[in-house]
Amino acid sequence: IKTDSRATVSEGTTDLPQVHAINMLRVLLDDHALAADIVPYIEHAYVLSLTGLRSSRWAIRNVCSLLYASLTRRVFGNNQSKEISKYDGITGRELFTRFPGLHPFLTNQLEDAVDQMADAESLMADNHLENVDPLSMALRSGAEFIHPALYPCLILLSRLQPSPQESPHTLAEPSDSADVVAQSPHSESATSAVAPPMNLEEEPLTRVNERNSTVHVTSASTMLSMYSFTELVEMCVDSPVFKTREMAARAFAPLVPSDRATSVIVSLLKGLRDASNCLTTNSCHGALCQIHELLKVHFCTRSTSLAMRRAFIAHVFPALTALWSLFIHSPARDDGEPDGAGMVEISDIVRHRYLLIVNEYVTCGELWTLTRQQADAEFARSVQLSLSRFRVSALYGSLHPLFSDRRVLRLLGSAQTPGAFGTVMEMARLFLACIDDRTMAVMRTDGSVKLYMDTDEGENVGDQVQYNPWPVLSSLLSNDEFYEAKLLVLEWMSEHASNEQMDIFGRIGITNLLPLLIADTETTGDPLVRAASIRLLALLCTKLEIAPAVFPVDDLPAFWDRISAQLSARICPISVALALTELQATLVYMLYAQSYEGAHSRLRSWADHLYKWSDPECPAPYRLAVSRSLVTYSAIKRFYETTMADVDPASEEILRLCYWRVLQDDDEEIREYVAQSISRRLGRQLGCDQACERLVADFEPTVFPHTYVANRLAYLLGLPTAEFDVDRARIEAEHAVDMAVNPSRALFDHESPNIYIDQLRNMQLAYFSLVTIASGSPQSAKEFAGAARCCVEALDAARVALVSHGSGGEATSLSLLYPLIQSWILGARLLVFVAAHLENSQQTIARVKEVVGAWFEESLVHPWIVRALNSLNDMCDIEGISKDDAVSDLFLLTFI
Repeated sequence: IKTDSRATVSEGTTDLPQVHAINMLRVLLDDHALAADIVPYIEHAYVLSLTGLRSSRWAIRNVCSLLYASLTRRVFGNNQSKEISKYDGITGRELFTRFPGLHPFLTNQLEDAVDQMADAESLMADNHLENVDPLSMALRSGAEFIHPALYPCLILLSRLQPSPQESPHTLAEPSDSADVVAQSPHSESATSAVAPPMNLEEEPLTRVNERNSTVHVTSASTMLSMYSFTELVEMCVDSPVFKTREMAARAFAPLVPSDRATSVIVSLLKGLRDASNCLTTNSCHGALCQIHELLKVHFCTRSTSLAMRRAFIAHVFPALTALWSLFIHSPARDDGEPDGAGMVEISDIVRHRYLLIVNEYVTCGELWTLTRQQADAEFARSVQLSLSRFRVSALYGSLHPLFSDRRVLRLLGSAQTPGAFGTVMEMARLFLACIDDRTMAVMRTDGSVKLYMDTDEGENVGDQVQYNPWPVLSSLLSNDEFYEAKLLVLEWMSEHASNEQMDIFGRIGITNLLPLLIADTETTGDPLVRAASIRLLALLCTKLEIAPAVFPVDDLPAFWDRISAQLSARICPISVALALTELQATLVYMLYAQSYEGAHSRLRSWADHLYKWSDPECPAPYRLAVSRSLVTYSAIKRFYETTMADVDPASEEILRLCYWRVLQDDDEEIREYVAQSISRRLGRQLGCDQACERLVADFEPTVFPHTYVANRLAYLLGLPTAEFDVDRARIEAEHAVDMAVNPSRALFDHESPNIYIDQLRNMQLAYFSLVTIASGSPQSAKEFAGAARCCVEALDAARVALVSHGSGGEATSLSLLYPLIQSWILGARLLVFVAAHLENSQQTIARVKEVVGAWFEESLVHPWIVRALNSLNDMCDIEGISKDDAVSDLFLLTFI
């Protein structure tokens, strides 16, 4: 496709032929039918996509970026993470063996990118002397001089998988300095093998293959070696652009073979330590990014060998922790004034990256260095000893002085430099991880702390010490400068409480913690922090036996009323409202334990609140909060059974209704959560429907809620009305038939009605609950007779309507009509059951048999409907029907 006069028209007014051509090429690449045939063209398609990124026209740049994305998916597969590469693609040797022309082309592109970065730095230096704003100059120079193909090339290299080892002649040994590979001039053969960049606006796309037919490789060693890429990528690691440094480090890691990863990391760490006074912030940050990515690729994977894990503990760990004194200084100077934890000498972005590495690979190093498959008692003891030494020294030497000084915290909070927030968060994570280290330590006579296992035999080791984290935790919890760190601490405590790790609260002192948490329930601070504090308070009240006298609230009923006022307020954050509802579930016991006046009314209002939130139309978070509140309340009520023996019966029944609702919730997570709680209580595994049946069996008919009965009858009637009138039932049944057999609706398969199985199980549960109520309450049985008679008349009206439409019995397989007929049959069974226990029941049962007989005269009735009608007819002939007779074949009646 040649460029014509339309290429000179202003952009946005004419479709360029190049754009259509590249789009067609992209479609061909994504076509799975051409998977094998398109392979010979991938190499030149890469050249086209990367060259087109330099076009002055946005349409061409856009379509070339789409082409590049299609090529990357075609070669490497889908990367499921946008930021963290899985490194599960092909190795560089495999890639450049299949596509040999890519090696010199990518080398050429990276050379151009490095040259343009050097030009940008020199331009910034020249303009800085002329008193030009450095920020605006950096933005302008970055947009103008960063090569358009730099990031795509780095992304492609980062998708490679590291080779297990590299040939000795292709990768030089590292020097003693921080450089990973020896410096070498660029490969002239690779540079000369690639033709000059193509201008898509001046040259026709039909000449792409002809122009790049000269792409070749002069030697196999040049083609398969990653050396030229390693050198060029390292030049990008020192870039003043933050994202370039990160992407260059990500591309650098797969270029290093696995057998050289340890030596490369150690060389970089030693280079940081030896040249700390002359390294720039960009160079230091870039080196740490390289170390981080190398650890991700070569160490923290399932395939990491035991030898690599040993090498990390023996070589990488000492070199990494040796930099602690360089990056993390003492928080105060000799004169006692705060020094900002050394914020002047070391940039926060450097310190943040270093702490990120320490937290990921050192603080919790046992999680990945020790595995069951590679069990070694001596190695495990060595790992735990090394990591514990570091954690104890960091805790007592740096972290405790830093976080316990409120002046330093204020200074850190006021810092607006890049990386300051991340630094504080990583140090808080490190502090919490050090608290969890339970290795025994001793306080020596000189005041220093040492691990007990490191003491010599016969040494006067002094007293054993157990770190008290409360001074630091109280500083973080009461400091509003770091609400993110406060949220981190609250989540850490909640995790310990959820996992039954309650010893930490003994070290903290529960009486110290509770007042801070209660204060957060009534503040107007950050909603996330308030919600986390309230949830932790509810957890502690559930897991710990907190006596009402210990609970630091002067007037508990007034505290309850203030919580209720927040819930009923017009503006209450949803996270806070959900947490407050769970907290009230834990406070019910305290109300009854102290025999407060008005405990019944407060429990009733809370139960009504849960019933409103358990409505299926409420958002899922509210219904989930209801399920958690119910489970918490039930657990506390069983534990304090004697104290809560006189709970308001009406409130209890409302809460049972909430249980019923959440057990039939549309959200599977909510249903399973409640069913699992009932299963744990009964000691056997139950499904949601079985839990519903057990719940109904526990109901007391004498205090059964009228609302529940009306809802169950209306559901069983299957009609959009709660008024149990016979004439109205016949009208509604005829309308339902008219809707089902409408000519615009296609008939479903005669043997497979397209309905949900849950709909039939709900019918069974409704019938089961009503039979249970009627068997225990004669008064309820009389009330049910009228509604159940409506079901019989609706069943007859449906048959008459089908005959008048000329549809016959085959329409009983329609998805709209089948469940209605099944529900009316169950309603007729309920009428037979209650009539058998009332006087003058012969006429009622005769009417049921008459309706059933009329259905038997119809042809092509669905066989499952016939089965249900036969069971109903047999039930009419039983004298003195018991509850077991009424529900014996319930499951078969509506089985699919």
